Amino acid sequence: MEDLRLDSLPGVGPVTTKKLSDAGIHNIMDLIVRGPVELAEITGMDKDTAANIVEKARQCLVEGGMISKDFVSATEVYKRRQEIGKITTGTECLDLLLDGGLETQGLTEVYGEFGSGKTQFCHTMCVTVQKPKEEGGLDGTVLYIDTENTFRPERIVSIAKAYGMDPEKALDRIIVARAYNSAHQTLILEEASQMIRENNIKLLIVDSAVGLFRAEYLGRGTLSVRQQRLNKFVHLL
Repeated sequence: MEDLRLDSLPGVGPVTTKKLSDAGIHNIMDLIVRGPVELAEITGMDKDTAANIVEKARQCLVEGGMISKDFVSATEVYKRRQEIGKITTGTECLDLLLDGGLETQGLTEVYGEFGSGKTQFCHTMCVTVQKPKEEGGLDGTVLYIDTENTFRPERIVSIAKAYGMDPEKALDRIIVARAYNSAHQTLILEEASQMIRENNIKLLIVDSAVGLFRAEYLGRGTLSVRQQRLNKFVHLL
């Protein structure tokens, strides 16, 4: 998108743009999710310069209506809430509890004991989000980050058939990324922003978001580091 180019920010020239791109920041939206401290760390900029660039990015997105102003009326908040879509879960009772389904523009955590159906639920959502809007979907594509090697395309085929959808088309609209460790998981998410915009992705699934972090950071001595890195991942989401 032209209006999200890094060089469209005042004072950000070719040298700074290259430095940001080399650090995995390719547009203003990538930039805004990182704070000045992290930006300084990954680019080698001093903190004042990083803070200035982040603030310019924030102002640009506010002016473009992509993020909210610091202070807004409740009426504006209400209007924005009306723009939030709902994705059917495929289960009438659950949709009723959720007032129509899963909300867009937000995070939904699914938790439960082993074997309680969390991954099955994720597979179902991969299909229902592809439905047309009049049937409770968003007619969109899915990005599925698989951290536990539990994605099963044959389940997608079964679910699609159950909903009277073309299984091959359903599979074609699901992009799967296999993450092998927590750092790789975070890297996939950092690189996903452009793919999300280019592929009409309406649903991002991470199954599981915390599994690799728990496996790699064992014991109380690593709890602080684990939480910091997990918080960074959630912030990127």
